Amino acid sequence: QNKKLQFSGNTKQRFLVIFQTDLLMDYSLDLRTERRSGKLDSRSGKLDSRSSKIDNWFLTDRSEISSQNP
Repeated sequence: QNKKLQFSGNTKQRFLVIFQTDLLMDYSLDLRTERRSGKLDSRSGKLDSRSSKIDNWFLTDRSEISSQNP
């Protein structure tokens, strides 16, 4: 059971790294395109809400794992 838990944790971290990297690349692409049109402020607000969703998902998932442990 411990090995299973550790494995799922590793894949979760790997997924998070991939996901966050994807988000950063998406953000930098938008920075390049929207810097000309001046929509930078609205875009950064959108990114904040998206990244907070990721944090919430990670926090809830982690609490589930810790509640399984005695």
